[in-house]
Amino acid sequence: MHEEHAAFQMNITVFDIALKKTKYKLEILAQQVASFAVPGGSWREQTIMQGYGTETILLGHGSELKLCSVFGTQHETFQDHKNTITSIWVDSFRVVTSSLDLSLRVYTWKKPNKTCSLLSRYQLLGGSHRWSRGFTSVACDNVSIVGVVAGTEGTSILRAYCFSL
Repeated sequence: MHEEHAAFQMNITVFDIALKKTKYKLEILAQQVASFAVPGGSWREQTIMQGYGTETILLGHGSELKLCSVFGTQHETFQDHKNTITSIWVDSFRVVTSSLDLSLRVYTWKKPNKTCSLLSRYQLLGGSHRWSRGFTSVACDNVSIVGVVAGTEGTSILRAYCFSL
């Protein structure tokens, strides 16, 4: 992800990376696959990116979660957060986003017609803005979700949530 200064536009360039082993060394080969402007992306809003598989990119752009192909086709946009998305966790079962609005959003994958798409499932709340500035990071496994909440006093706390098994 890079910024095009002349147009104040965020762009993504996708590369296919391969290793070529010779007798004495290992070479890294990179071939550009695609390049596109982030849909609605500008330098004014924070943009974070995560990849999923070989064909899908997730973008947290301001308070929106965008699901795009590696060629720039925008498949879905979710506007579930009220403030900036600060972190995206992606695995083969779900996507979890954290935000400065003190919430975590949980999405699950569905694959109609082999095109990746998401279902918005639920929201987890993380406390009060009186004591904290919002979630800054999130991680997940098959049993739990853990988020970092930045406190107003410069300290941070971990909030843990368990899935009903």
